[in-house]
Amino acid sequence: MNIELATLINELTKLKNINEDLYNLTEFNEKLEMVDSISISIGDSYVILPFYFCDKGTYEIHWCELTVKSVDTPSFEDHVLEKTGRGKINEVNEAIVERMKNIYLEIVQPETTLQSSSIMKCVSYIKNSEEVIEDITSAFIRYDKQFQFDENCLYFAVY
Repeated sequence: MNIELATLINELTKLKNINEDLYNLTEFNEKLEMVDSISISIGDSYVILPFYFCDKGTYEIHWCELTVKSVDTPSFEDHVLEKTGRGKINEVNEAIVERMKNIYLEIVQPETTLQSSSIMKCVSYIKNSEEVIEDITSAFIRYDKQFQFDENCLYFAVY
């Protein structure tokens, strides 16, 4: 059985934020768990851009966007070079390469689907990464010394 990623996302509760619709990352993860081991049809490509949205403000976590692409040949290295602006993979910090392994998925044609567990792994990385939590905390603690990270405030936009 297959389900379209767009269909899955459209079933989520939508939060309007100025120019874009945001979806809760925890709700998305729960939806993925419900369809565990089902193939997800992707189409061409998606970028899932995480945000932290709370009463203190909105913070875009642009460096941790999840990219899902349909490609002719495996292209992880090309993706890393494109995102970092480097000419050779050995010029890219190893920590950045490792992070990108957790937030990049590709479907090599003629395949058109991914297992839901692959997407869940990436969502879990975004939700639980110490790097993400520290980045969000440092952004908000400047304005609120009592700030506490709450994973339920993680949202995403889809492009």
